[in-house]
Formats: sequence, structure tokens, C-alpha cells
Amino acid sequence: MGFWGDGRGQSIQIGAIILFGVLIITFATYQAFVVPNQNQQVEFNHNQRVQGDMVEVRNSILTTKTTGQDGYVTVELGTEFTPRLIALNPPSPSGSLYTTDLRPIVVEERGTGDDITTDVCPGGDIQTRFIEYSPNYAEFRNPGTFRYENSLLYKDFGSNDTVRLSSQQFVQGDTVQIIPLRRSFNRGGSGTIAVEPKAGLVDTSQREDINVTVPTHLSQATFIKLRKVLPGENYFPICRFE
Repeated sequence: MGFWGDGRGQSIQIGAIILFGVLIITFATYQAFVVPNQNQQVEFNHNQRVQGDMVEVRNSILTTKTTGQDGYVTVELGTEFTPRLIALNPPSPSGSLYTTDLRPIVVEERGTGDDITTDVCPGGDIQTRFIEYSPNYAEFRNPGTFRYENSLLYKDFGSNDTVRLSSQQFVQGDTVQIIPLRRSFNRGGSGTIAVEPKAGLVDTSQREDINVTVPTHLSQATFIKLRKVLPGENYFPICRFE
């Protein structure tokens, strides 16, 4: 009597291998494309919230000058990705909020070029800082750096590419408002931190024919565009820092 082989078990094994392969390909596709796209949206939404936080920081700084009272706002440095059961997320997005080095503001008489900063500003030798927020994202590419300087908030994408996020209050009509930032801080992480602008000395003096030289990261072309919407162009010699 002859015996014939039974191939039914082998067919079942082949089917299981094919199904397993399909599952592996599906998971790999989900991990490679779906997860990054969803995480990019999370980071983009966070960046939009930080933009609102930085607008509040800017407004609080200007309000302390108006009211003479200290301010209080919060900034969301980072966020959390959506938890996943089968896929993997990169480390949680984080960010850094910090001030730059002190840089001088100089007031000069236009005709003579004499430095009258100590006569115009309380305390003299006026120096200021910029406030910057830089995120550390996994998927959202080129989010830019938020920067506050001289009452103006904007986003800097590098290569002289900027987007204004607020108006300026440095020059209003024939009034120049000098609001220097002296305190320094540097905070990083993924949590929410408090920013507490402190009210300083307020003084007013009347001067004619002056130049006010302020530090800026803005390019000359961008600065000229800003000057076009301001009265009294001679208020703004450029003092640019890289």
C-alpha cells in the first residue's frame, strides 16, 4: 500500500506567515507615516499656543510700564504626544525661554552727536535684553524662534525671514517709549513656567532733534519696512546684533 503526503498543514503555515507579513508592513507604514504626521500636528498646535503665550508676555511687559505694577503670565515650554498602545513616540517636545546678553540703547543729539542717554533716561547707561523662545520638535520643521525686542514681537526663521506678530509701541506720534529689560533668565523643559515682568522707574522728558539707537536682530531691509509706518524716521539708527 502506498502513502501520500498531506500538505494541508503546510498551507496553513504559509497563510499565517503571509498574514504576519501583512501585519508587519501595516505597522511599519503606520509608524513611518501616520505617527509622524499626527505628532507634527501636535507640535504645530503647541507652537500656536506658545505664540499666544508670547503675545501675552509682550503685553504684560508693556502693561507694567503703564500701570507701574508687576506682571504675571505663563509660557507652555513643551507638550505631550498622544499616548499609543502599539506604536512608539519620540521624546516629548520641549523648548527654552531665555534672555539674551545686555545691549546698549543710546540717545544722542542729532546735530552734535552728543550722548545724552544719562540725561534722558533714569539711571543712565541704559541696556536691554531680548526675550527668545526656541522649541525642540521632532517633526515640525523650521518652527522659527519667537523674539521680543523694543515692544515688537516677531518670529525669526533665519536668513532675514521674519513674521511680525504684534505692532510696535516704541514710537507713538512724537513720543519714544524706552522700556529696557534688565533681568536675565533661562528656563528649558516641557512644562509650563511663569514669567513675571517687574515694573521699573518711569520718567518723562521733552527733547528735540534726537536719535535713539536701539539693538535689533532685524535685517536692514526689515527695519526699513518698519520705519516706513513710523513717524519721524530719524528716531531709528540701526544697531544690529547677530
